[in-house]
Amino acid sequence: MKIINLENFEKASYKDLIDLECEHCGCIFSRKKNYIQCALNRNDDRKERFKYCSVKCSNESHITKQKCICTQCNKEFYKTLSQIGIHNFCSASCSAIYNNRNPSEKRIKSRRKPEGSCKICHKVIYTNLLYCKDCSPKKNLDTLTIDQVVRKRKGSNKYDGIRNRARNLYSDKITKCELCDHVRGVQVCHIVPISKFPKDTLVSVVNSLQNVAFLCPNCHWDLDHGFLQIGEMLLRLTHAK
Repeated sequence: MKIINLENFEKASYKDLIDLECEHCGCIFSRKKNYIQCALNRNDDRKERFKYCSVKCSNESHITKQKCICTQCNKEFYKTLSQIGIHNFCSASCSAIYNNRNPSEKRIKSRRKPEGSCKICHKVIYTNLLYCKDCSPKKNLDTLTIDQVVRKRKGSNKYDGIRNRARNLYSDKITKCELCDHVRGVQVCHIVPISKFPKDTLVSVVNSLQNVAFLCPNCHWDLDHGFLQIGEMLLRLTHAK
């Protein structure tokens, strides 16, 4: 510890504050004389408490850092010995700029063994999925069958992917109910339910315009619960068009 004035330290009473100098940042801080005297009389680690003004200065003084030069901007900065590598950067921005300009020096991807192949294009994939990114059902849903889209899903929501695809296809044509001309809450309805189709039927057939109607919630409910027959439905749609 660094006592600024030894004469005042000897004359001061045991409760007076004594000015000390931090060995890390050089700022002046105060501690009671009796605490300082007790630390001086002992040969243990208590003297460390009076060498630094704060815990932050104490921690920083024990970290061994080495001067480095940024690979991107040539700026000097300090890094711990464990953090020093082949390329050192002063900030995340410099690291991103350097890696984008030198793609060949980017980290090599993990060399995982192939776990399977895509069911459509038979391309080797490194995950336990059934399809690669190019053949994913979310991208090419119309070219898949109902069984390929549903896969292992169960319950009433297993056809949600096919229904969402129909909504996206005919979002521009949804204006009003084709039966009662109601404007609000018009929904895309499958005239023949998806569950009635064979599992090897293509999604493009299920969502074809001939099997789709735009109905309000009331008319849609009547069709799903048998109050509106499919034959009557087709005749009314033909008459409305």
